[in-house]
Amino acid sequence: QNFNNVLRGFALLFEISTTESWVSVMYAATDQRGTDMQPVRDTNRAWALFFVVFLSLGAFFILELFVGVIIENFSRLRDTKGLGLMTDAQRQWASTQQFIMRIKPEVLLRRPDRKLRAICYDFIMP
Repeated sequence: QNFNNVLRGFALLFEISTTESWVSVMYAATDQRGTDMQPVRDTNRAWALFFVVFLSLGAFFILELFVGVIIENFSRLRDTKGLGLMTDAQRQWASTQQFIMRIKPEVLLRRPDRKLRAICYDFIMP
């Protein structure tokens, strides 16, 4: 795990963005002093800020891409097949539920038997 060449550097940055052992790399970066020099603890604390910002932004963008791809694929699948990843029994149940939700029951109002209620009913209901 080092930044000795560009390929290893990009590979290490990708590994850090997946939040895999990024803390040890951050400690090694904050302890480094330069080429051919022994590390001293917490010499370059600014690298800690770089790693935290890189990890936050990198993890955010990777998560956004991952979620975006999943949602896009599910939307495309739903548009092509109509009801997504449902089995035939689930599609039949969903269509039955949609049919039931469209049905509007009729309310049958009867004229009341009692005289006062019948008068009120006749007054309100033409």
